[in-house]
Amino acid sequence: NTQFNYYMDSVDVSGFENIYSPLNNKANGNRLEFKTLYQSSFPIEFGLTLSYQNAKWTANDSDINLNSFSFGPSFNYKFYTHEYFNLNANLGAEINPLFQTKSDTSKENYSAFSYSLGVSAIFPTMFGNFNLGAQYRNSNINLSDSTMSSPSGFAKNDFAISSLGFM
Repeated sequence: NTQFNYYMDSVDVSGFENIYSPLNNKANGNRLEFKTLYQSSFPIEFGLTLSYQNAKWTANDSDINLNSFSFGPSFNYKFYTHEYFNLNANLGAEINPLFQTKSDTSKENYSAFSYSLGVSAIFPTMFGNFNLGAQYRNSNINLSDSTMSSPSGFAKNDFAISSLGFM
């Protein structure tokens, strides 16, 4: 079972307040996800997810762009089957080899670990499966590199951001 999903995200970026302030706490973003799952006779499927997320917000009259690439294991549990659709619970954990923010004056790199929890409805069609759903995603972040003059002067280098996405 292979899926290509597109999410429209609302991202809570308040964790960046010590780096970019004053800060608008919400950002709009998009996420592309490629997921492949091993189908078995068990109700739980497992596989691998590749994900790319971007988001944009404004702070100090400057646009800030977030870019993230992640990969990791994912699990699907089919908890309801109907003649026309299936309902699935989704769980995933991913490492982020790329998690970066960029503004007009600086560029920051982070180490990050993300996990996600979601629900989706899968509708089989003659063109393949059509998915609708929602997913909560949390990323635990640590500032690792910055072009700002004193990244170690930030009061808080470890923080988390979360997003809610709809596909």
